[in-house]
Amino acid sequence: IFVCAHSEDGAMGFVLNRPQRLTFPDVLLHLQLLDPDEVIRLPSAAREFQIQAGGPVETGRGFVLHSDDYLSDSSIPVSDDICLTATLDIVKAISRGEGPLKATMLLGYAGWGPGQLENEIAT
Repeated sequence: IFVCAHSEDGAMGFVLNRPQRLTFPDVLLHLQLLDPDEVIRLPSAAREFQIQAGGPVETGRGFVLHSDDYLSDSSIPVSDDICLTATLDIVKAISRGEGPLKATMLLGYAGWGPGQLENEIAT
């Protein structure tokens, strides 16, 4: 689990070791950002871009955890060199080959209520 936020209100993070069978082109087709006949024209990095199960909460929502070489108005720094972006701008940039150098897309996230994570760690 990569914990992105932790406060007295709870915590949020992502499972990083659960690859999905779903592909990035599948995501683009589902979001209607790509026509089926355009898949072959995607940059190879976009065709091979990894999709992960980020956690059990809001599994239909996508997040991109990525290197800090890509920033948009909606990117949130979560460490010195890692950012989180959850808007379509990064999905479109990746599909054009203009996204971050290192990234993974996560569907869903892991969340904990106030004190829940601390109790799980203590047990």
